[in-house]
Amino acid sequence: MLNNQNGIIYVSIIFISLIIFVILTSLVYIMSTNIEIINSNNDSYRANYISESILELKIMQIMELSDKVIMEYLLDLQNYKKEYLKDINNNPSIKYDPPKFSIYVEQKIIPNIKKLGGNENNPFEEYENDHYYKIDIEYDSGEKVINITSTGRYNRARRFIKAKLELPKIIDNGFDEYNLPKVSILPVSIVEYYQTIGL
Repeated sequence: MLNNQNGIIYVSIIFISLIIFVILTSLVYIMSTNIEIINSNNDSYRANYISESILELKIMQIMELSDKVIMEYLLDLQNYKKEYLKDINNNPSIKYDPPKFSIYVEQKIIPNIKKLGGNENNPFEEYENDHYYKIDIEYDSGEKVINITSTGRYNRARRFIKAKLELPKIIDNGFDEYNLPKVSILPVSIVEYYQTIGL
C-alpha cells in the first residue's frame, strides 16, 4: 500500500513538473515572439521615417530650385518688357517675343532635378543599426511630371514611398498697363504621394 502511494506521488510530481515546464516554455515562446514583433515594428517605423524624411527633403529642394528659376524668368521677362517698350518707340513694327518659360524649365529645372537622386548608407547618426536610403527621380516628358521613389531600409525592414510632382506652369493673366500680356506662374505642386509595398 505504501509503495502504491509513493508511486502515485512520484507520478503526480512528474506530471505537475511536466505541466509547469510546458507552461513556462509557452510563456518564453510568447514573450520572445512579442519581442520580435516589437523589434520588427520599430524597424518598420524607422525605415518609414528614413524614406519619408528623405523624400520630403528632395521635394523641398525641387521646390527651392523651381522658385529660383521662376524668379530668374520673371526678372528676365521684366527686363525684356522694358527694352521692348524703349525699342517700340523707335520702331513700331518690332514683334513682341518674350523669353519662353518652357525653355527655362527644360534647361534649368529638369537637368538639375535629375541630379538630386542618389543613395547613402547610415545617414542618421542617432540610428545604431545598419540603415540606408535610395531616392530615384525621373522626369516623364509625356505627362510632364516628376516621378520620385524613395526607399528607406533599417535592418531588414524596408519602406517605399512614391510621389508625383507637376512642374511649374505659366498661365495668361490678362494685359498690363502697356497692353502687353501679363503672366502668372503656378509653382511645383504635389499630385500624388503614397506608400507602396514594393517597387
